[in-house]
Amino acid sequence: MQKYFSLQNIILQKTIAGILVFSIVASTAFLHSPTVALSAFNKEINYQGKLTNALGIAVPNASYNMQFKLYTVSTGGTAIWTETRIDANKVTVSNGLFSVMLGEVTSLASIDFNQALYLGVNIGGSGSPSWDGEMTPRKKLGAVPAAVVAESANSAINILGGTAGSIAYQSAIDTTAFSSAGTVGQALVSGGTGSPTWFAPTAGSLVFAGASGILAQDNANLFWDDATKRLGIGTTAPQMRLEAFGTGGLPATSGTTPTGSLRISNPSTSRVLDFGADSGNGTWIQATLSGNLASTSNLLINPNGGQVGIGVTNASVTLDVSSSTGTGTAKFVSTGTGPSTDVLIVDKDNLNTRAALQIQGNAGATEILFASSTGNVGIGTTAPAYPLDVLGNIGLSGNIIDADGGGNADLRISGTTASRYLN
Repeated sequence: MQKYFSLQNIILQKTIAGILVFSIVASTAFLHSPTVALSAFNKEINYQGKLTNALGIAVPNASYNMQFKLYTVSTGGTAIWTETRIDANKVTVSNGLFSVMLGEVTSLASIDFNQALYLGVNIGGSGSPSWDGEMTPRKKLGAVPAAVVAESANSAINILGGTAGSIAYQSAIDTTAFSSAGTVGQALVSGGTGSPTWFAPTAGSLVFAGASGILAQDNANLFWDDATKRLGIGTTAPQMRLEAFGTGGLPATSGTTPTGSLRISNPSTSRVLDFGADSGNGTWIQATLSGNLASTSNLLINPNGGQVGIGVTNASVTLDVSSSTGTGTAKFVSTGTGPSTDVLIVDKDNLNTRAALQIQGNAGATEILFASSTGNVGIGTTAPAYPLDVLGNIGLSGNIIDADGGGNADLRISGTTASRYLN
């Protein structure tokens, strides 16, 4: 843009090669922790230009009167800001070039840069101000000063156009848009080429990466109770530090789909330990193979030694079993391929006072051996009246030995009317 004017009897040509640079003069401390004290921000626009005569030659070196105005329209209108640089504030021109910080004399603090702004320039010579009139066209401010404002010592940079809590994003080429305002603790999730959204998990949800790495939640199946510090899997009301809900029923006996609520496994082996609960039979533990639930696996309890207690709080022997229900302390059942099922029972005697030992055959239908708490042993009877009480026939092969050393070995056979002795 060129305009001719008279200055000290010299015809000069003003060539505006102006460069507008929005300058934020402040401490760089705002890049660090917000707890660091920040110096006050000062809005200033760096404007650079060149003055030449009609032949394109730079004007003489001197300090020139200059006046700058900001408008919201390209022509006409009323200036919303004016900075007049005269006297001590004249602008130094060297080899025709000058650089000035607009806002250094008249503050720009009240100017709203979130709008189109146009700069008008007027030159008033190097002596007493003699204004030649504002040059045309006005210079439109660039995107940087129009978009960014340093607010205060307690804030960083505010990108104008959004609302409190909104985030700026690039919605298209050369277009900046703003997300909606989030709330405390929310995470902003990318919308790809669309608008980002705020991710607001349900209270108690554990956030995880779902399909394609997208943030997801499954409150019903993965829940953290922050008040009680409990983790629920399959439940939103865990009663223990860790509580897992799964499928009910007894352990699966075929296929590869397990039942139960929890599995402990080792990636280097197919051996697994499943835990579950059945509504009719109680809770269970099953050692099996993950690839074939019809198979079984060894279950080792204290393989390095130690005592195991069942029904006790302080085991005193390797296997310490106690029962207070009156239904027996221990029962050992053989389920082999033989014709009958043999049972070994550690129970109370018939008087329900002291422990007794029973061996049963035929799934408990036949009493094989009963040792009572009195020291009597019954074969075929659960009420032995003698140290050895046999119900049924006796087959004897061998000798009867004198055990007391008295020289006589007697065998008494009792009947309903009398007893007989065999020497």
